[in-house]
Amino acid sequence: MCEEILDIARRYDSRVAALRGNCSLGQHYFYLGDSERALQHLEASIALYEPGDYELITYGVGTDQGVTAMAVASMVCCWLGRLDSALQYAQSAEALAREVGSPISIATGRMFLCMCHAARGDLPQAVDIASEIVQESRELRFPFWLGFAQLHYGLNRLRMDRDAAALDDVMAGIALLGGSGARGGGAVSGMTQVAEAYWLAGKTAEASQLLAGAYAIPEQTGQYYFQPEVLRLQGLIALDSDRAAGLGKLDEAVAFAKRLRAPGLGLRAAYQLAEQLDGDGRRDEAHAVLAAALEPISEGQTTVGVMAARMLLNRLTA
Repeated sequence: MCEEILDIARRYDSRVAALRGNCSLGQHYFYLGDSERALQHLEASIALYEPGDYELITYGVGTDQGVTAMAVASMVCCWLGRLDSALQYAQSAEALAREVGSPISIATGRMFLCMCHAARGDLPQAVDIASEIVQESRELRFPFWLGFAQLHYGLNRLRMDRDAAALDDVMAGIALLGGSGARGGGAVSGMTQVAEAYWLAGKTAEASQLLAGAYAIPEQTGQYYFQPEVLRLQGLIALDSDRAAGLGKLDEAVAFAKRLRAPGLGLRAAYQLAEQLDGDGRRDEAHAVLAAALEPISEGQTTVGVMAARMLLNRLTA
């Protein structure tokens, strides 16, 4: 369908069709795990966007196309390890949404800004933004964004200090999302994030069960964009009971991220694998894994994850 829209755009020289088609294809390729191709289409859509398109294209209803393209581009850049570009796109999406004045667009832009901060390791900022979206969405009666924000509010609190009480927010968010009627390509990421919350709260069995389900879904849908994260978490959980299996899963996560050409995801798994290998006295292997994962990372040098990885690499080199 998206390709047909672009074909119409070419045949009739339609800027509007090209804008919508590229935005939709960008999201499609992101879910498939082809981040480079996704970003090409999203940036084409952004370049075609003009002031007034909110009224012209969405008729003043739903999320503005420019906001959508910039917001998704921010996540794609996180996958690609372009963390500074990711933040710029997320901030631009929020600014455009406020300029348009659409509450749904504002909620979208702010939620993607929250997720971008989380991906960069800026957890306090992510928690603050999620908390604000929860309040705003409750006032505006936006059940989807209320549920989504509450999930991320709880998850990022768990990531910061493993506050088990935050799991209640995660589960409340999931309940709201389930009742909102929303459908889309985010099932795997949602299941994986809830699994991570369970694990951080000490509920390993529940986490493992969800991850097993999340791992199987892409075989049916072809949407492999979150598979490295599924494998990474499976590896971390397995370390306690079967160290060899856990290390194998972490190694598989690194390899899968490389296959997807998603160095941002690869670095997360590589850092944790290198830590474990170093702890086992396998210093040279740890160095090789981490050096290879850092090589394609050209942005975000002051972010938490990149700085931690470079510190570990320097220690392994000494």
